[in-house]
Amino acid sequence: MSMYNILINYFVTINRFDVIYNQNEHLLIKDNYNRILLDRIFVHSYIYIYIYIYIYIYIYIFFFFFFFFFFLSNFLSYIIYK
Repeated sequence: MSMYNILINYFVTINRFDVIYNQNEHLLIKDNYNRILLDRIFVHSYIYIYIYIYIYIYIYIFFFFFFFFFFLSNFLSYIIYK
């Protein structure tokens, strides 16, 4: 079953999915009638989530240090050349 059918089934019908883990820790999605709709959904997506987290962390660190040293240098130059 494709992701398109799953989304149509989710938004059109009354079925709501239960995301559970079985004993093998495979990500399962089951609907109200206990049918397994998808197994091992997007296993590689966790890698992309970690990559996004690292990118955001580096961006925030960069901007923090950039503005910090920018304002610090302006403040020091103001004090020195006052």
